[in-house]
Amino acid sequence: MSAMPSLEYQLSTIPIEDITYDIVEAFCNIGREEDIDLDYKSDWPDDFERILAAFANTQGGIVIVGIEEIDKTRKPKSPPAGVIGNKDDLRQRVFNIGFDAIYPPVVPEVQVCPHPTASYRSIVVIRVLPSRLMHAVDHRSRIYIRSADNNRGYKLASIADLEWLWEQRTKSDALGNQIAQAAVIRSNSSTIAWKEESAEKLWKNAPLFSVMLLPQFPKHQQPIELHTLMNAAISLGIVKSSWNNVDRSLPWQAHTWRSIPSGVANAYRDGGQFQQYVEINEYGLIYSAFVIGTMALESDASARFIPAYAILAYLDIALRFANRIYETTKYRIPLKLNAQLIRANGPRLNFLRPNQANHLRLNYLGVECPDELIVILDTEVQSFDLATQHNELMIAATSNIFWAFGISMEPEELRKWYEALSK
Repeated sequence: MSAMPSLEYQLSTIPIEDITYDIVEAFCNIGREEDIDLDYKSDWPDDFERILAAFANTQGGIVIVGIEEIDKTRKPKSPPAGVIGNKDDLRQRVFNIGFDAIYPPVVPEVQVCPHPTASYRSIVVIRVLPSRLMHAVDHRSRIYIRSADNNRGYKLASIADLEWLWEQRTKSDALGNQIAQAAVIRSNSSTIAWKEESAEKLWKNAPLFSVMLLPQFPKHQQPIELHTLMNAAISLGIVKSSWNNVDRSLPWQAHTWRSIPSGVANAYRDGGQFQQYVEINEYGLIYSAFVIGTMALESDASARFIPAYAILAYLDIALRFANRIYETTKYRIPLKLNAQLIRANGPRLNFLRPNQANHLRLNYLGVECPDELIVILDTEVQSFDLATQHNELMIAATSNIFWAFGISMEPEELRKWYEALSK
């Protein structure tokens, strides 16, 4: 990975709040023409909702308001002149248009960069992510898509265009499923060999917890270079749990990363119950899987239980690890997040916290789960929002685990249980 990413790369990937007037000016000096994923506006156009919706409907992109073109060349003038307006008002204007004039709403990233010398003038940088939905404007009557060959930058979608968009989404979904299935297959194969037969037997028979962060639009994304992935993985070292009395980390060993088709992987394949597999794909998929060992009841050696804290600790670490990978690789993408426990039927759930009494009591056990597979999380997130959504995702996962094992808690009681666990 280069020491200093290109300006085009920075404008597309760095945290929106880090974009400054100087970065935008330097970007303008490159002289990049408007394209399907880039638009310059000298001021606020009357049809701004169509522009935002068209970006979301096609493949996303960046709109920069406050930049004039050079003699209709589609290239930006530099230095940028900016637009008049209060910083908060300019931000709110974009959000109001995204919520009030587009259905379903489009919620872009917005950064207002004050002009260094002209008072009350700013550059407004708007980043729009591609959407799985079709966004309509003009009282929900029209759908627009991006077009690089007209002066408006968008066009009214025809039936053929809508069919094309649907086909692109279908192809993207198919590629995503292919990437996800390949990761699962590799995790269960001897691509990275087990140290002994008993370890492989445990992996394929014990409860297995997996966390999948899958890009929603891999077909539209620029793949991450494999050496960048490897450098990012190695540079992170080991992500450990910050919870008391929880000995969990990802990866278990930092020096065992290896290249695989279209990505990098790491696995710990010994005979014990800390086995794991983690894979990072060039499109931004991060897949991790962990053995969840069962334990015997003191009162009944034949009965088994699994600890809730172990599942949640692995989820906590997997999300933290993913967040740091996306930060390191500068990948800002919409994701499908799926976490599930397979072979869940049979054992009961122990929801004793590690910092509670150290002996098991029956009132800390759930019932046997009737289902072999429990979906613990199945939602959509943004790669750059993982840190801010972390606790809410963890609480939602806790609720779903408890529900599957017949444990009922009021929302406030459950939140307190989780907060005590994570201290």
